[in-house]
Amino acid sequence: AEHRGTVSNQNMTAFLMAIFDGNRDVAMKMCAMIDVDDDGHVEEEEFLDWASMIELNHQEDEDEIHAHMFKMIDTDGSGDITISELSEFMMKFGCEMEDQDLMMIMLDVDEDGNGEVDLEEFKMILEKLIPQ
Repeated sequence: AEHRGTVSNQNMTAFLMAIFDGNRDVAMKMCAMIDVDDDGHVEEEEFLDWASMIELNHQEDEDEIHAHMFKMIDTDGSGDITISELSEFMMKFGCEMEDQDLMMIMLDVDEDGNGEVDLEEFKMILEKLIPQ
């Protein structure tokens, strides 16, 4: 059978596992929810329906997503992001930036002047990088 414009549930689960920190159980449940007709493939329409549903929940989830991203970057769990933590995170995603550019971004939002970025300051960075 031809499955153009679809993603197999196996591939969708792998994609979702990347989002949910490797949690296979959550990824499989989410995939089953997206694959409405339960044919083993996520069609474009099913994916778009799911994406629009997420968009409706976007506002209340935004703070949760930002907090999760912050925790991923704050590898030492100090509650502040250092320039080296931010640099390391960016490199993991193939986005290499010069330390001075990262420092400029951090200094721009570093309201308490401690040279690090807390969660509220991090949200300000995201607002600058991802205009609403």
